[in-house]
Order: sequence, then C-alpha cells, then structure tokens
Amino acid sequence: GEAHSDVALSYNNLGTLCLKQNKLNLSERYLLKSLEISINLYGEEYGGVADTYNNLGKLYRKQKNLDLSEEYLRKALEIRLKLYGEEHDDVIGSYSNLGSLFFEQDKLDLAEEYGRKALAVSTKIKGKEHPDTIALEEFMALIYKKAEQKKRGNKFLKFAAKLLGKRPS
Repeated sequence: GEAHSDVALSYNNLGTLCLKQNKLNLSERYLLKSLEISINLYGEEYGGVADTYNNLGKLYRKQKNLDLSEEYLRKALEIRLKLYGEEHDDVIGSYSNLGSLFFEQDKLDLAEEYGRKALAVSTKIKGKEHPDTIALEEFMALIYKKAEQKKRGNKFLKFAAKLLGKRPS
C-alpha cells in the first residue's frame, strides 16, 4: 500500500526529478505526497521528512515563493540539527541552501551567516581541499563582492543626490 517508506521515498525521488525537469506543479504534488506519508509513518523528526522539506524549499525558491521556501528550508535544518548534530553533510546542505536563498534576496548579512556556517562545517568534516568546501569559499567571495558593489553603489547614489540637490530648478 501507499503507507510505506519506500513509497514515500519514491514520491520524493519523483518530485526531485520533476523539479530538475522544471515540471514544478507535478514536483510539488509528489513532494507533498511524500511528506504526508513520511510524517504519518515516522512523525516530524525523521531524515526523510527533512529531505522532503529541503526539496520543497528548493521548489518554492524556483517558483519565487521565497517566504515558503525559507520556511521549509528552516524546517529541514531544524530537523537535521536535532537528528545529526552540527557536523553532517545534510546540515551543510541546509546552511548552504538558506545562504543561497538569502543571497538571492539581497539579505547579505543572513547569506553570510549561513554561508559561514556551511563553510566551517564543510572545512571541519571534509577538509579545505574538498570540492564542496572550495565551492563554499567561492560562494562567500560572491557575497563579499555583492556587498562591496552595494556599498559602492550607495556612495554613487549619495553623490548623485548631492549633485541633484545643488541643481538650479
């Protein structure tokens, strides 16, 4: 029957596949079905539930429903921290997904906070030379670059406003 962990996993895998194929409505349907089965079988604090929340967070980000994306990504992180502690690959993924979401929204302080956490854990458990750690270093560089550009842009805006204020009307 449907009330089996393999069925929940299959729905999650189908939802992830549809997400990659940009079939977003179908992806949502499969992921929500996976979530329902997993919660009914195991409750909230289960790795499969965290994985599905994470995938729903990615889906809603792709759909530009950023508040719902954040909600699901935070739920995934919360469960993963309870189940695995800080030093786990899935926790790195959750930190990274939240950092990317905040980067997209120009919430650079939060992007930096989560990016730093992901980088610290990745460095600790995978090492500095691991491709994932290097990718997180590059992500942090993007955050700092964007923050610097914003700072420079604000300086130009202030200068332009000052010039416009001095113009005769």
